[in-house]
Amino acid sequence: MTIPTAAWIASGDYHHHLAVNQWQPGLKTREINDGLGLLRYQMVTNDSTYFKETLAKVSGQSYLLTATDRIITICDPNGIVFDLILNEAD
Repeated sequence: MTIPTAAWIASGDYHHHLAVNQWQPGLKTREINDGLGLLRYQMVTNDSTYFKETLAKVSGQSYLLTATDRIITICDPNGIVFDLILNEAD
């Protein structure tokens, strides 16, 4: 089955996937008043190398909102905010 507006995202050979579907292309989430849609999501990683590599990739990009030593926050073209959180043992 092919769904042209869907994507399945995974990291490396990891067997779990995140499925996404762009059901309102071209409409910014922030423009929807009292509508349905995703505004923000977070993912947590325990892998500091992955976190640092991700930070290096997004540094200097227009979609990067903020970055600290434990949280990277970006905003996609549809206005959806994403946080990558590093959960290292103290």
